[in-house]
Amino acid sequence: MKSLYDFIQDKLEIELETNITYEENIESGQFNGLDEILTTCFILQNSRKIALPSVSGDLNHKAIIDHCIVYLLTGEFFNNVLTFGYKIAKNEDVDNSLFCHSTNVSVTLLKGTAWKMLHNLIGTNAFVDMLINHTVIQFNGHFFTQIIGNRCNEPHLPPKWAQRSSPSSGSIAQIEPVMEPVTNKPFLHKLKLNCPFIFPYKTILSLSSSIEKLIELRENIFPSYLVKIPQKLEVQINLTLQKLLIRHKRLSYVSILNGICPRLKETTSELPHLSRQSPKEEVLKFVIVILQKLLPQEMFGSKKNKCKIIKNLNSLLSLPLNGYLPFDSLLKKLKFKDFRWLMVSTISFTRQNFENLNQMVICFVSWLFRQLLPKVIQTFFYCTEISSTVKIVYFRHDVWNGLVSPFLTGYFKRYLVENNVCRNHNSYTLSNFNHSRMRVIPKKSNNEFRIIAIPCGGADDEEYMIYKENHKNAVAPTQKILEYLRNKRLTSFTKIYSPTQIADRIKKFKLSLLKKFNNVLPELYFMKFDVESCYDSIPRIECMRIIKRALKSENGFFVRSQYISNTNTGALKLVNVVNASRTPKPYELYIDNVRTVHLSNQDVINVIEMEIFKTALWVQDKCYLREEGLFQGSCLSAPIVDLVYDDLLEFYDEFKSSSNQDTLILKLADDFLIISTDQQQIINVKKLAMGGFEKYNAKVNRDKILSVCSPSDSGTVIQFCAMYISIKNLEVWKHSSTMNIFNIHSSSSKKIFRSLIALFNTRLSYKTIDPDLNSITTVLMQIHHIVKNISESYKFAFRDLSINDTQNNHFSSFLLRIIEMTLDVYSITRLDPLIGYEVRFTILNGFLKSFSSNTSKFKNNILFLEKEIQHLQMYVVS
Repeated sequence: MKSLYDFIQDKLEIELETNITYEENIESGQFNGLDEILTTCFILQNSRKIALPSVSGDLNHKAIIDHCIVYLLTGEFFNNVLTFGYKIAKNEDVDNSLFCHSTNVSVTLLKGTAWKMLHNLIGTNAFVDMLINHTVIQFNGHFFTQIIGNRCNEPHLPPKWAQRSSPSSGSIAQIEPVMEPVTNKPFLHKLKLNCPFIFPYKTILSLSSSIEKLIELRENIFPSYLVKIPQKLEVQINLTLQKLLIRHKRLSYVSILNGICPRLKETTSELPHLSRQSPKEEVLKFVIVILQKLLPQEMFGSKKNKCKIIKNLNSLLSLPLNGYLPFDSLLKKLKFKDFRWLMVSTISFTRQNFENLNQMVICFVSWLFRQLLPKVIQTFFYCTEISSTVKIVYFRHDVWNGLVSPFLTGYFKRYLVENNVCRNHNSYTLSNFNHSRMRVIPKKSNNEFRIIAIPCGGADDEEYMIYKENHKNAVAPTQKILEYLRNKRLTSFTKIYSPTQIADRIKKFKLSLLKKFNNVLPELYFMKFDVESCYDSIPRIECMRIIKRALKSENGFFVRSQYISNTNTGALKLVNVVNASRTPKPYELYIDNVRTVHLSNQDVINVIEMEIFKTALWVQDKCYLREEGLFQGSCLSAPIVDLVYDDLLEFYDEFKSSSNQDTLILKLADDFLIISTDQQQIINVKKLAMGGFEKYNAKVNRDKILSVCSPSDSGTVIQFCAMYISIKNLEVWKHSSTMNIFNIHSSSSKKIFRSLIALFNTRLSYKTIDPDLNSITTVLMQIHHIVKNISESYKFAFRDLSINDTQNNHFSSFLLRIIEMTLDVYSITRLDPLIGYEVRFTILNGFLKSFSSNTSKFKNNILFLEKEIQHLQMYVVS
């Protein structure tokens, strides 16, 4: 990457100091504008070069830019920032008219005087090449903004949706949706309440093997728009599918279920609800048995193929929430030629037959893992995560219904009322209500469950598009407006927005105490509590009062979407920014996405009232409205709760500090932690909380209250929002048990190590490796927990890959990188080399201990780590 100044001189070979056009700009007094872009803009050639458009000689500067935008749009290069906000109008009157439906700041900038002078300086051909085949990033003194080129310099290709819709994309584009990753979403959260038959296994496949049903099943597995089945092969496939349907009709599903995953005896009904789940190993065994008895042997092709399919089934059941399996991994090691029932001939194997077989195997494996297996699993088991975790657990439907029915009966009676006005639950456009489906998720506490309302998207694709448009243009911007209003409000306590801010907030409190009390922490007292059923108990009238009060000082909102690229991690996210309130950080690259939505105060109120008062829970053939509270699941519920509980902390004087006391208040959602030097303040807060916060209809969970009101108990270690906090010395750390193990899927070791480095950086973002916060002992313990988590993710990523010399070199570079990252964050190591040694040893030894559980697989890694530790120890001794 070069500055524009260097690029013009080196690449274009234009000597600026002797250039007449350049000198004329100086003499005319216009030098400063050009000089600014030459020194603050940096240019990089795109990874793929494309042909330049032909430009007429009579076009002016602005017209040439428009011409280039039209060229990019017609070529479907929609990832270029110059195309953002533009469309081409085509009708009988206008053949090819460019219009802007949302202001593109980059294009406006390029059409200015400074860039016009640059255009004149380098010539039209070079200027057009810069617009089409280069990326330009400008630094404004605080952060970088991309103004030309592919978003984040991505490959210059049409997006996937444009490739699929292109008529020239052929069979490769058609088969691409089948090749998308496989997830566990098809069998998650499939509730079967009040069903006449609790295990509706008859719906897994058709009970009839008539020719009509065979054709229907064949079309389902091998869609005619994806693959053409030769006429000779149709009879062979029909015979195999007929065997499948006959086996399905005769199979004793429930008997097999009771034999492998038996229902617990009635005497075990007092067990904690999570103890009544079916172990994943039993579920896996059940599905394997069903698969073997259901599918004719020839459908597997061979025993090796069957073993591979069963192994992938285990991976599918082991997926966490939002996990996925790359489709390529399902095909890996499968012998396509063994699927003889999909081959025209085993003797003459032409190229066309080979390509046809490939597509048919892909379709069959896709149907198996996207339709048949999920259908079997969801028919017999309720599959769900435990609240605030990502691990999937399995309950027999009859067991789950026995657990959840008493809870739902009480929940409906207490919070909901039947909506007798609504007669159209399925439609998004014809109903006056927002309908949501009910999802029930178990909590860790016994017999406690969480109700999540999942918005319905309408009855068909047209209604779903209307729903998505409303969400994009009204609901999502309103969510950001609520967060903006909360952030803007001045409060007596410092607001935090995520667990990553907890350590930093405690550090500031700790440093202020040390400064005040001569480097000695005083006796500290605390109280930790959360609100019982906070979403269900929130008073809606009070919500609207608080929101309307916050809106009084506002005159409407402009919500603009922006891409923000983190240059440290490579992560790219699309965010909505209200009234230009977000300034990118120094390590972020800002890319204007140009889409802007304007909402008046009344628009915001209308959206919120619709979400609060007209959201209905659709259960079977009825829908229900709330008598009070909010449905959890709406994207507006969380920011509304934050606004209300911020108001709660401001309303009660017990939470406010007086001149002779120091108080820290941490609040995330409905979790509260108050730490104070004043014993009486904690006593007063506890007394207030035990009585409930009547104005806000908030009652605390008495069983979960933790408090210390006496000096003898000040050594308590508490857990708050998955962070461990020592009250005595105000040290903070995160245990490995609270860190998710990321399921990284890739055949590229470079990509795996890149993901692991980004994950390591995320773990460091909690700021618990800070000498001003934690002692050396706690820092080393924190590094140990992070390394333990990273090493488990590493083992998962390489579970099916061989560890060769190249990967060993990558592993060496990876270790060096994370050691450098840790030493940079833990700055005290620059002053004490011995502490630096302890950090290195903790990282190396942590990986060594983790890999020792599988010495055969990670033998090369273990040898490398042992050698590095030996060298490190010899260095210290010397």
